[in-house]
Amino acid sequence: MGQLRRLNLSVRGGAERFSFYVSGDIDDEEGVFFKSFTARRSLRANFTVEPSRKFDFLVTTNLIRNHLRLPLGDEAGSGLILSAMRGQPGRAKVSGPPEPPWWRTATPEVSNRYNNQTRSDRVTAGATLTWRPFDWFIHRLTLGLDYTSSLAWILYEAGTPLDVPEGLHAQRVPRTYVYTADYAVSARRRLPGWNLESTTSFGVQYNARRTETLFASGTGLGAPDVTLIGTAARTQGANAFSENKSLGYYLQEQLGYADRLFLTAAVRADDNSTFGENFDIILYPKASLSWVLSEEPWLQPWFDRAHVTNLRVRLAWGQAGRAPDPYVAVQTYTVDRVTLAPPAPGAAPPTGNALRTSNFGNPDLRPERGTEWEAGFDAEWFDGRLGMEFTYYDKRMRDLIQSVPVAPSTGFAGSQLKNIGATKNTGIEAVLTATPVLTRWLRWESRLTASTNRNVLVSFGDPTITEVIPGGQVYSPGMQRHRVGRPLAAYYERPPLRNPDGTFALDANGAPVLDTLQYIGPAQPTRQIGWGNTDPVEQPAAVCASRPPGRALPLQLQRVQPLPGGQQQLLARQRPGHPQRSGAAA
Repeated sequence: MGQLRRLNLSVRGGAERFSFYVSGDIDDEEGVFFKSFTARRSLRANFTVEPSRKFDFLVTTNLIRNHLRLPLGDEAGSGLILSAMRGQPGRAKVSGPPEPPWWRTATPEVSNRYNNQTRSDRVTAGATLTWRPFDWFIHRLTLGLDYTSSLAWILYEAGTPLDVPEGLHAQRVPRTYVYTADYAVSARRRLPGWNLESTTSFGVQYNARRTETLFASGTGLGAPDVTLIGTAARTQGANAFSENKSLGYYLQEQLGYADRLFLTAAVRADDNSTFGENFDIILYPKASLSWVLSEEPWLQPWFDRAHVTNLRVRLAWGQAGRAPDPYVAVQTYTVDRVTLAPPAPGAAPPTGNALRTSNFGNPDLRPERGTEWEAGFDAEWFDGRLGMEFTYYDKRMRDLIQSVPVAPSTGFAGSQLKNIGATKNTGIEAVLTATPVLTRWLRWESRLTASTNRNVLVSFGDPTITEVIPGGQVYSPGMQRHRVGRPLAAYYERPPLRNPDGTFALDANGAPVLDTLQYIGPAQPTRQIGWGNTDPVEQPAAVCASRPPGRALPLQLQRVQPLPGGQQQLLARQRPGHPQRSGAAA
């Protein structure tokens, strides 16, 4: 991490029926590489008006402007990291000028001419109207807008001995519009004689997402100072469009006994424009139980002796789903440019258009469906100076969306998405918090987190499928595979065989003889641990570690941006019944 600067200014105020909050932030961070940085500006404003005791509305706005520049790093052939790792003093370079000789491909002077930047603007706005015709009856309507516009470009100047020495300028302009509407009504009443409180809720949620993307590139720039795409020797352009909508209904009933025992049951119905034509609405039920044991009078003496401030046990079960991507369930076609037959002998062949098959589609495509249950407890000792959270979860996913080959007789090339397979995802999450020092002028908070996770591919749902190799493996195709009984996208290798004397076995051509394919381990860590501390100015630092089975334990020291309320989020996981969590799907 390079130099970091953060500035914040906020103001709040109001009167009896009006309040406001306005804040602005400036975040600048310089990277450790030349001309790598991020600059973020944000402005937030909240306004609340309460014309009467029965009606109020809240308006929120948030503007964010971000500027990011990245170096040529990671595994790029002309990046400084790879060039330095492969270079040796005294050896000539593979490409570029001969001096200095200790860089394998590109020198810092050459690599630093790489220009990769992204500018983005995001606007979020929302309004919440609340009406209470009675003390026990509440209506709430929430409307929201989320708009993001970005400009990303990559520039290789002409004459730069990088990947494109003749010069390249490419730009991508994505725009995303998200509209949301949420209406909820709830009725609360007490049942006389039973010390029970009943809360019944009903709601409707609508979401619409629209994405537009423009792309243009030019190769062969005439001069270093002339980088317009339109003046390049070869240009190309493209655009993409995507849109999907979802509508959901939910009904929930909660019973509370003596404000310490709560039982909740709910069901949600979802419909999405990305579902297959033959599939309609899907239902997701959920149920939960929460019991504040520390509020029970018959347990109070025991808790007082153990200095227990609060103890709550919880149990939850629920289902959630993930909708397919837009247009994957629909059979689609596209148009390509083709070269036609010349109109006369010796004439130049003209260019025309031709219809081509694109996506085969699947009218029976359904969303992925997950069923999860979890159990845990939350405890505090010594008036909150010591706390602990513990959760065990078990999630099963079915109807996983996977690609399967399409028969050539259909006339479509490639694959088709189908609902096949099931996975199992289990683990624990534990958080231990402590406040060793708490005075009027000093507060020291420490937080220890630990988690485990084990995901297994239970079945493909088709006995003819034994394994699936995920795409996108450019350098090592087949290293990651989906196999039944193993983690998703697990790593495999063919190690070289050795002779009895310990030397590597070679074939007639001198190449090493490889063994059969062997399982190495999962793609994601199965155990993670983190430790964080908050200093008096609330700038937390954290140490995080993760360890896949059979591998070394890497440690990472990082500064963690505080979240609202002075909390840090090192581990996050959706609760049962929340459709946003996708689980261990491939």
